[in-house]
Amino acid sequence: MTRFLSWVATVAAMGFFACTVPMANADTVVDISGTFGTFGYGNQPAPLNDGSFSGSVTFSSLPSPSSTVISETANVNFYDSTSSLVFSVGGSGSYDTLTAGPSGYTTLTVSGFGTAGSSSVDVADLSLEFSNWSFGSTTGTVKTYGPPNYASSIEYTYYPSETTYFNPVESGQASVPEPSTIALSLFGMVGVLIYVRRNRRTATA
Repeated sequence: MTRFLSWVATVAAMGFFACTVPMANADTVVDISGTFGTFGYGNQPAPLNDGSFSGSVTFSSLPSPSSTVISETANVNFYDSTSSLVFSVGGSGSYDTLTAGPSGYTTLTVSGFGTAGSSSVDVADLSLEFSNWSFGSTTGTVKTYGPPNYASSIEYTYYPSETTYFNPVESGQASVPEPSTIALSLFGMVGVLIYVRRNRRTATA
């Protein structure tokens, strides 16, 4: 019985540290996606008119209340209205931020360079403002206002033509993995192992 209790204590300790230490130190991946609308004046047609975006940004941690975290690790693809890839932003050339207010996450931005054919594309930023991403929630909805006060949008410039485009974000969301799910799964596995081991010992007694 002493060996069994020792085994239980060891497995439980492993489960505890697996749930706490990695979650405290591991990076946090924020998945983002959404759709673009058209802009009614200026340089038309904009390459991302009625297009979309999807990808992820990796942060060292999520921001605490009323703070901002910074990252240079993004991998975001931008598509036109036919779902064809126009350009991507990512790698060490990106500059990304996630900002939190007193009660939740408020804004995520992605900036960087991409390539579209023979042109270089400078994304001043893809700015996503959230309407209801409270602390503890795994998903935030992108806030959208109509013209002229777009809440979320992208501004990007093509070089060497130096042509700047703008598109409002019509819909979108951001999401992060739920740490509690990982923890519950690990503790559930520990519980099953303990149950099976105890039954085997009872059956052979």
